[in-house]
Amino acid sequence: MKIVPIDSSDLIESCVPLYVDVFNAAPWHDQWTHETVRRRLIDFFNTPGFVGYCTYSGSEVVGGVLGNIESFFKGDYFYLKEMFVSCKCQRQGVGNTLLKSLNNNLKERDVHSIILITDRSLFPCKFYHKNGFTVIDDMTLMHIDI
Repeated sequence: MKIVPIDSSDLIESCVPLYVDVFNAAPWHDQWTHETVRRRLIDFFNTPGFVGYCTYSGSEVVGGVLGNIESFFKGDYFYLKEMFVSCKCQRQGVGNTLLKSLNNNLKERDVHSIILITDRSLFPCKFYHKNGFTVIDDMTLMHIDI
């Protein structure tokens, strides 16, 4: 397994098919197209403070983690926007390895906090708990359709 920083739009492009496969499958059953994913990931890539990694097994991308460093009065934090691992590679350490690489890189940048949003009822929540994340009880995710 090889982990590389996402430092070009070509690497973003290599993540698109995997993202579609992962999030259109259970448990999400989303309806992503290659074009909507491409736009989403390029938007992340073009965000100030972008940090991302993809994982390869041979020549195949099997995982990715993307987000950006944001300023806060307590110091910078990393907002983890997306993490995805090939369905056939889940529960084999790919996600743990990606998070460790991300954590090491962020510590080198003097970033010591990561935040993310995930569904409490789905397996990624348990994955993040196992990797040291905690729920912030006094925070609420809010939404409005306009």
